[in-house]
Amino acid sequence: MKLAQGAEAIIERTERGVRKTRLKKTYRHPDLDATLRKSRTKREHKVLKRLAGLVPEVLGSSEYEIELAYVDAPLIKDALTEDNAQELGVEIGKAIKEMHERGVVHHDLTTSNMFHTTPITLIDFGLAQFSDSLEDRAVDLHVLKQALGAKHPDLPVWEAVLTGYEPSHELIERLEEVERRGRYKNKG
Repeated sequence: MKLAQGAEAIIERTERGVRKTRLKKTYRHPDLDATLRKSRTKREHKVLKRLAGLVPEVLGSSEYEIELAYVDAPLIKDALTEDNAQELGVEIGKAIKEMHERGVVHHDLTTSNMFHTTPITLIDFGLAQFSDSLEDRAVDLHVLKQALGAKHPDLPVWEAVLTGYEPSHELIERLEEVERRGRYKNKG
């Protein structure tokens, strides 16, 4: 049963869990397409293995597929309310900090890529990279801040995320720099 489809992959329910299959791109040369799909699947599999405990359990993988344990919980985007925004925000911050401390940046942090579990379960690492860069971590947090502002503008989640994350002074400075660059990129 198909659960979701994005630009890069289809997510289907299986007997054992959930299978993510990277789709062929007919506009690319077939050899390039196969190489990209294989390398992206392999990288995502490595990321998921590094993040064991923060992500669904990896049940198996092949050239273009990864099979994961099914998570029977709502997405944060559907579970977030005024009553739990503070608590969930702190838990989101803790999960992201642990991910970053394990040397992974997500590049697509939204409340659609998190399950409301204890602790938070992170998903969709198709764009993820291995990085310890302060810049990459700041960009990851900036993406989440933008997503929260767009999807949950009336909920006080962002400050709670920072409380849970406990960012260093250097990371806050870099986040502010990233925000300034984004704010002024179309000017002058």
